[in-house]
Amino acid sequence: MYFLVFVVLLISQVHAQQWTQVEPGGALPVPRGNPAAIYDPVAHRLVAFGGRVPGGELNDVWALDLGAMRWQNITPNSGAAPTPRWSHNAVYDPTAHRMLVWSGRRGGMFYNDVWAFDLSEHTWSELVASDPVPNQRYGTAAIFDPRTNELVNFAGFTDAGRFDDTWRFDPNSGQWSELSVVSNPGPRCLHSASYDSESHRMLIYGGQRGSSRLGDLWALDLNGDSWSELTAAADPPGRTFTASIYETLSNRFVIYGGDTGGEKSAEVWAYDLAGESWNSLAISGVAPAARSGAAAVYIESENRVLYFGGEAIVGFFNEVWSLENLANRETAVQEVGWARTKSALQPLQNR
Repeated sequence: MYFLVFVVLLISQVHAQQWTQVEPGGALPVPRGNPAAIYDPVAHRLVAFGGRVPGGELNDVWALDLGAMRWQNITPNSGAAPTPRWSHNAVYDPTAHRMLVWSGRRGGMFYNDVWAFDLSEHTWSELVASDPVPNQRYGTAAIFDPRTNELVNFAGFTDAGRFDDTWRFDPNSGQWSELSVVSNPGPRCLHSASYDSESHRMLIYGGQRGSSRLGDLWALDLNGDSWSELTAAADPPGRTFTASIYETLSNRFVIYGGDTGGEKSAEVWAYDLAGESWNSLAISGVAPAARSGAAAVYIESENRVLYFGGEAIVGFFNEVWSLENLANRETAVQEVGWARTKSALQPLQNR
């Protein structure tokens, strides 16, 4: 006897990872190095703040509408605002739909202030902190902890030297708290960080200590506030000012570009957090020029990363590049077939 049966097969949908240059309409931001950017999931846009240009720094705010693919200058015309700066941090606070900006450098000045940019009203407000507060610094790295709704920061640099401290900041109370940790990744600056949502931890990579470029990867367990080093058989060459993201679909930490010691990089490396190994990604398409200090935002729903700005050996960029098909995804396909059985349905053989 024959029965018509339906079987759902998971067929791997494989697309090559590919570089695509995005060419937005509208007036363009000026080329810049070391801006900071976040992804605004409510308005589906990239929002970038500040950076450095030849002879100075910026404090403008730009939004790239990813539906209309147009830039818009959303810098407030009046009111208080952060001073121009570069190598600062920006994180997205979903509880209040705002971008938090902290630290940075302007000329020989260093900052430890925290500002909130309201993504609906396009206005700035300073979040004045009570003592104790971290030292002024730049070249630091921060993420937003979505469970405690806090900014978490590690290390950085001033003319007083490099730090190895770990801090949490509550934007609602304006209170900083330094974490007491037994060990940490060691003093450094010019490193990058991302939030690992699967394991609820902060990942930091690379940076500089003395004249050495670092290539190590560390994780801060945000449940217990403890650091551990993530080892691999082979690491990428050490570098500063990488653009990093955590890629949720494949549970990977992905870095792009950076300065390996006077040389700019165009490489993309991915650390498999389950397999504990680094892999250099071979990406099709025309690649962006080598750079350091680009800003990166990851868009999980579109399986891609957007990179904005950055610094070449000579000069800066205002380009936007998309690294597409970052992870291979599976698609459920319903397949119909006939099966013969004596008393019950038997499994349909894969074809």
